[in-house]
Amino acid sequence: LTKSIDELRKEVREALDKLSNKDSAVLILTPDLQEAIDDLERKGDALDRVAAAIARAATTLKREDFEEVDRRMVLVELLRARRSLSSRREIVAYYLLRGDRVYLEGHPDEAVPWYRRAVKEDQSHAQAINLLARALRERRRGDIRESLDEAISRLRPVMENESSTKLAVGEREYASMLNNYAMLLMDQGGLTSASDYMERAITIEEKHCDKDDPSIAISYLNLAKILRGLGKFADAHFRMEQAIAIVEKQPKQNQALLAISYSNFAMTLLGERQIDEAHNFIEKAIKLQEAIFGSTHLSLAAMYANFASILKAQDKLPAALEQIEAAIAIDEQHFDRNHPTFITTLTSLAMILRAQGEFKAARKNIDRAMQIANGYFVEDHPNMAIMLSDFALILQDHRNHDDLIQAEAHMKRAIAIDDIRLDKYSPIRATSYSNYALILRDLKDFTAAQDWIGRAIRVSAATGGDDSALATMLSISGVLFEDKGDLASARKQMLRAIDIEEKLGDKAEVGKAIHYNNLAHIEIADGNIEIGVKLYVKSHEIFHRRLGSEHPRTKNLAAKLDRYKQINK
Repeated sequence: LTKSIDELRKEVREALDKLSNKDSAVLILTPDLQEAIDDLERKGDALDRVAAAIARAATTLKREDFEEVDRRMVLVELLRARRSLSSRREIVAYYLLRGDRVYLEGHPDEAVPWYRRAVKEDQSHAQAINLLARALRERRRGDIRESLDEAISRLRPVMENESSTKLAVGEREYASMLNNYAMLLMDQGGLTSASDYMERAITIEEKHCDKDDPSIAISYLNLAKILRGLGKFADAHFRMEQAIAIVEKQPKQNQALLAISYSNFAMTLLGERQIDEAHNFIEKAIKLQEAIFGSTHLSLAAMYANFASILKAQDKLPAALEQIEAAIAIDEQHFDRNHPTFITTLTSLAMILRAQGEFKAARKNIDRAMQIANGYFVEDHPNMAIMLSDFALILQDHRNHDDLIQAEAHMKRAIAIDDIRLDKYSPIRATSYSNYALILRDLKDFTAAQDWIGRAIRVSAATGGDDSALATMLSISGVLFEDKGDLASARKQMLRAIDIEEKLGDKAEVGKAIHYNNLAHIEIADGNIEIGVKLYVKSHEIFHRRLGSEHPRTKNLAAKLDRYKQINK
């Protein structure tokens, strides 16, 4: 800033002398020099020559060629001094290049200012608005809720003006914008609208792209995520198979995309209770991704978190804890501590700790997750319903009246959100109803509890499921019948639950042990003590093998068996 105009002119001429045949400058303008150039005189042969060079170069620039960005046309900054410049095309192109460079290197926060400058230069530039919205969605620092709202507010008018936007950017770019907008709506909780926009993107891509184009696979993958959030696991499964079929045709060129596809397919399979298959796919995903990026890359955090959920479903709790802690450790290197990514990982950690019987630690982590969620999610966001439901279960574990009242309030709110957002027969709804029934039982409202577990069973059965979730609901129903003294109905429901779990084999062992335990209680209440004790022994053997000797379930059942041994003596 202290340099004279003559010195600056000299540096400009030196830069022009170094222009290559591609009209690219090797001079890298420092921030100080960039500021000083704004004070250059408005006239002069240097700027005229730069303008001519830019005009020639603009037709050859490729945004994908980001390795050259820092060497390209930093001289466009000189043109900012020319207030009489009639076309903004070159300036916008330059800002987009700079934004793409840092975005593709994995720094969306640093890309945002460059995309903002592009939009400021041309507020009708649809592509610039789309890229800004994408980067805002992926920010890792600052107020993420505010960034999401800004992204949607900027992109919405562009998407609503379909004909002019298509004319400006073309069909394929418009499909990309539909895709981006759909994911923004998904983040905001508008899953149904997000699904509609993604379907529109896919329709365009299937018409204008080669059938094996990876961009179509990405759209299939994104639609599957949305459908999974809506509880439509069968539809999500179909879309994931479409995506994987495309990507697997060129595995070497699409390794990272293949890994992400396998990881997302694993979560779809988990939602369908195909847990062993889910385990196989998540292992394949992690192996591929670690081979490309190593074990500490940001993309691995989501995969480790997914693996943790699958391991928890398999009752492999120590391994699940190891994976979720690895995910959180990676996220902590890249995100602010109140970033919404921690909502998922901290909730997952809390539920693993709960399954291990570490209730205080579970409560601490769910409290922090809820604090972040309250600052990010809108009141009726689908993920808030999941959070509230999980929080209610952890509160229920404390078994004191005040916590149970709070748990009941959380479940009511979760169910109200599900009623707005989800289909009538979504399996997510069935789980919420089942959880609510457990809380009502602890509050001694047995009639209401039986009503809600009945709803849960009807929804679960309607979704096609002779699976572990339905078995759990039948088992809860059996416990409620026992509470009312109807031991015959209680036994019938419990035997149905055990039959389902036995068909599922070893993957449902802990669930089966819980049902054995519940049936044992019913048999003893009906005077069949010897049968009941044998069932307790079977249950304890499974708990000891799968959960370990220190787990509360194992210890409580061991104490119960000791009492019966004393009685027999």
